[in-house]
Amino acid sequence: MSDSDDCDWFDKDEDALMRDFERNMKAKEAERMEEHIKVPTNTLDNYIKELTLKASSSHTKKSGNANKKKCNIAELRKINALSPLDQFLYTHTMEYDFYSGQLQPNDSQEKVILYTSILAAICRLELPGFQKPLLQAFRDNICLQEHLRLLLAKLFCKRFKDMWKQQEDMEHLLENIELLFIQSYSTKTTDVGHDREQDMLKDLLKILDKSDNDLAVCKKYKNRLKENLQGLVNNAKSSETSTWEIYPTIDELLNDASQCNGEDMTKSLLPVQQYLNRHMQFLKEDFLLPLRECVKYVKSSASQCPDNFHLFDDVFIVLNEQFLDANRHELLFVDILGSRRNLDDDGNTNIPWEVQEKLWKIKSGALLCFTTSRDFDNLILATVTYTSQECLKEGYIGIEIARQHNIGNIYKRPLLMFETPAFFEPYHNVFNYLKNCNSAEFPMKQYIVDEEHPTTAPKYLTNDTLYQCNGQKFHPLRESLEKDTLELNPSQLEAFSKALKQEFALIQGPPGTGKTYLSVQIVKTLIENAETPLILITYTNESLDKFLVKLSAFTENIVRFGSQTRDQRIAKYNVKDVVEHSLINPKLKRLYYLCSMEFKEAFGYLQQKHREFDGTDKSYGEILKAQSKLAEVSEKLRTLKTMFQYYVAREKSIIGMTTTCAAKTNFLFRLLKSKIVIFEEAAEILESHIVACLTPHTQHVIMIGDHQQLQPYTSNYQLQQKTQMNISLFERIFCKHPNPIVLRTQYRMHPKIADLLSNTIYKDLDSDESASHYPAIRQMSTNLFFMNHNKPEAKAEQDSSLYNPYEVTQVVQLSLHLVQNALYNVEDIQILSPYARQIEMIRKQLQQHPSLQALKACTVDSFQGLECNIVILSLVRSNSTSQIGFLKQSNRICVALSRAKHAMYCIGNLDLLSQCSTIWKEIAEKMQDHKAVGDKFPIESENYFYDK
Repeated sequence: MSDSDDCDWFDKDEDALMRDFERNMKAKEAERMEEHIKVPTNTLDNYIKELTLKASSSHTKKSGNANKKKCNIAELRKINALSPLDQFLYTHTMEYDFYSGQLQPNDSQEKVILYTSILAAICRLELPGFQKPLLQAFRDNICLQEHLRLLLAKLFCKRFKDMWKQQEDMEHLLENIELLFIQSYSTKTTDVGHDREQDMLKDLLKILDKSDNDLAVCKKYKNRLKENLQGLVNNAKSSETSTWEIYPTIDELLNDASQCNGEDMTKSLLPVQQYLNRHMQFLKEDFLLPLRECVKYVKSSASQCPDNFHLFDDVFIVLNEQFLDANRHELLFVDILGSRRNLDDDGNTNIPWEVQEKLWKIKSGALLCFTTSRDFDNLILATVTYTSQECLKEGYIGIEIARQHNIGNIYKRPLLMFETPAFFEPYHNVFNYLKNCNSAEFPMKQYIVDEEHPTTAPKYLTNDTLYQCNGQKFHPLRESLEKDTLELNPSQLEAFSKALKQEFALIQGPPGTGKTYLSVQIVKTLIENAETPLILITYTNESLDKFLVKLSAFTENIVRFGSQTRDQRIAKYNVKDVVEHSLINPKLKRLYYLCSMEFKEAFGYLQQKHREFDGTDKSYGEILKAQSKLAEVSEKLRTLKTMFQYYVAREKSIIGMTTTCAAKTNFLFRLLKSKIVIFEEAAEILESHIVACLTPHTQHVIMIGDHQQLQPYTSNYQLQQKTQMNISLFERIFCKHPNPIVLRTQYRMHPKIADLLSNTIYKDLDSDESASHYPAIRQMSTNLFFMNHNKPEAKAEQDSSLYNPYEVTQVVQLSLHLVQNALYNVEDIQILSPYARQIEMIRKQLQQHPSLQALKACTVDSFQGLECNIVILSLVRSNSTSQIGFLKQSNRICVALSRAKHAMYCIGNLDLLSQCSTIWKEIAEKMQDHKAVGDKFPIESENYFYDK
């Protein structure tokens, strides 16, 4: 079709169909005519005229649109042939606005379909910062919507059945129409826009209701469209979820009333949008609850300070005076010293040590709260963007203002400042993903929402697919590897086979059963055979580094996202280092430059509005509007920065990151079209965080973890108990599966130690014979012992954490014996305790002995996934009120008792523990059977000192 044909709505064949349609329509009654298509007049010709009138009217209202350059058919075909990312870059770096005024009422059907295809492809990328303007442009484009309404009417009318001869093209068109309407109409509009859009939805539903096209494919799409469009109508009536924000208002901070209804999170089987809304609600409440406690403390000036809370007073928000030369992250700062800033005689900044210590703990991605007084009459929320050592030493933190309430001038005035107790970035990233994701394309819905049992194979696998592993060829859907190919035990081999052929595979690995070894073999096999980048996601940076080190023995084709690696062997895979040596699309560089200039302009405009602030509501509104614009441009820049990293990632076989990083780069997975996602430590990850790592391209999910060990972290115990928010997606699905995959042979613990967990926490946990051959512990009569006592616990004045002075002394004395008398290296010994205060007290005592200064002590939770030859476990709780706190939790008991390889020495009030917990009672009985309980550690030395 030539460009000159753009003015014809139909080609010749369609003209004939239209004339036949009009002749038949004139012969029938008006009500019969309406069964085919919702038309405002008596003929389709008049309908098209009215459509033309509406669209023309919408165009004339927009000044200058008529004079804008239009994309012709040839250019649209060229753009449509590009990849979605290249479509995005091409259309955003054009000399004219691709997203506005491109269609006329008399444009050809091909032009409309091409334009719609391009918009939908870019929309599917869901690029933060760019998605909202795109959807707004669609909502404003009445001409395009009228074109799509007419196309929909034709597709569902049997007289236009010939359109379905290109069935694949028509299905793609319907999916594009559905996507654009669902995504754009899900966001809040003005009342006027709302009414117009509700009318459009009703018109579309009427078309579907009156459809007389009996093709099977038509019926399928009719039902799907009706469900999703009706969902939009219902949401508009009953919910304002599109206006939800993770940023709290003043009222939300001061209001104690929970916004959660207390519904059990493990009860799914909901419509997708309701499922998403529920998780958004719980995420926000989990973030708000500890923050409200901090606000109460600030308002009351109470002496009892919340844990890990610090209030900075008399701070200033200051503008970089070198604004024109500054980078984006260097424009706005918090001056911690404020009006107290002064320099000593040497010109150095004088910051008290205790303030400096707190300052260095604030990380990029944190949310800071500011107010002018303890009454909280106003509020400023700012995210931390820049924490260089140079700035921190001078007492500055780079920030971006996110929200402000009841305050106009924010610069160089004394402010109170504190960080939110819950680290903001993961909440923000996951919440925004849930809010903006397309519910119509929700990945793995059948398992996550509908709770079907996973049995289906990944779509990229067929019965003829041939894999190769260590020289052996096999068909993963039809046969398993031979047992000796990868040196796997029977339960590992079963798990390996099912992981390859189930599109949603869950593997439980109790402590020491070789989860990581199995995971490495699965990843190695997949990257050698499946032609797709593999996304590897873990809960912690330590686990990610550990996993990538093992994988690096097989491949160097790895990239690691995030900057928290502590292992130098992994540093060379960091995306920041690799991106400098990669070829980058020049259009991306141009767009980044354009957005950087846009940011400078928006920031300058915001400063102007601050200077002009006169205290009126109008002036304050202008500040908020300018601030909102700046935030939008800032989000664009963050997105473009990740795009630079995409050009690195697309060449790699393995892309590793933590869940925190993954949630904010979901669109990266869309760009990569990655089919496989593997989660390590899956049982420790919140369900919403798992969901935020998936895309419509995801065809294969493998989750490896152990729900009997640590559960996902939530900030509030009461909310957790009420909602079961700490039940992971892994645990929820695993526990309902009739035939779960479980690793059953452990290699870590001496059998006497493993016996404590067998049948108390795990069923059918066997020990490999190799674990029986560990050496005896020098100068100790046994390798398993519980020193029972009744010496009381204590509580620190400044926080709620507990410690036990008696146990501190005994643990340090035992450590001295093992190092000085039994001649063990400090690397062979690990001290654990459930309580942070106890660890702090033990570390202080260790520092008093030169031979123990390098001995490691940490909390049980932070040692999850790790092991040591000799573990000394201090349990702390000992009181007359029969309280043992979270030592009742089977998950923490499991982790605490499963870290030791050769020997484990526990100290605590075993009588109290047994009285308060059936699990501890069973463990005590097993200890008694092993003759491993007494009031003294089993020392074989006359030099050992006991503190009575």
